[in-house]
Amino acid sequence: MQTHSQGPHTENHTSLNASPSKAYSSLTTEMDPDLYYRIVKLLAIGKIPPTIDKDTQRIATKTAHLYTLSKDTLFKLDKSRQGTLGGRQHRNHQVINHYQLSQVLKEVHDHQLTGHQGQDNTYHRASQFYYWPGMKADIIQYMRTCRTCQ
Repeated sequence: MQTHSQGPHTENHTSLNASPSKAYSSLTTEMDPDLYYRIVKLLAIGKIPPTIDKDTQRIATKTAHLYTLSKDTLFKLDKSRQGTLGGRQHRNHQVINHYQLSQVLKEVHDHQLTGHQGQDNTYHRASQFYYWPGMKADIIQYMRTCRTCQ
């Protein structure tokens, strides 16, 4: 399977805000961990172990072309953005699993220099670099727990 480079926008993202939001702990719309793992396996070795249920095999096989693997990190390729001079700009968005979601939400919303700027700005900032199912809903829910924004 072919992999694409991450690009310069995927530098090591570390949060400058040291205090995590403890109020936001129920994350229900993240990418299914089983599907995440299966897509990674499919891209890494070219096949899914036969012990996996048929529905997950079917979904992983059907959607694997939308993703790329760089080292051990899964990225979703977004071809819909317009690049310069009317051409397509291909940008990889890191797929966030349930272990990373709380930290990423804190990073994009609570950042000391660019944080607390509303739902749309937070969503826009997150969608430039990351992808997970239900991003908008998770960002709205996270912001409801933000004391600064209330």
